[in-house]
Amino acid sequence: GWNGQDGYRLVKNEFEVLSVLKEKYDAVPQVYASFETYGNFYFVMEYVEGESLSEIMKRRRRRFSTGIILDLTIEIARIIEKIHRAGWVW
Repeated sequence: GWNGQDGYRLVKNEFEVLSVLKEKYDAVPQVYASFETYGNFYFVMEYVEGESLSEIMKRRRRRFSTGIILDLTIEIARIIEKIHRAGWVW
């Protein structure tokens, strides 16, 4: 990448962040295992059922109402607050 990090380091960092956040915040997927092979880093994590906000927005033909936008914004702010309280900056 532009900052000199490669895929190995990015995936390992995600593994480490998820592992630490899971200890303090229940809504983070469980990390089960990690391994290296042929110079690559992999990890196995819990499958989370559901749709992303991006997927929901793609199939909408109309804009969200102001009320829905406010509800989503509040929910996202609460998630970010929990991440910050766990000692991480998003």
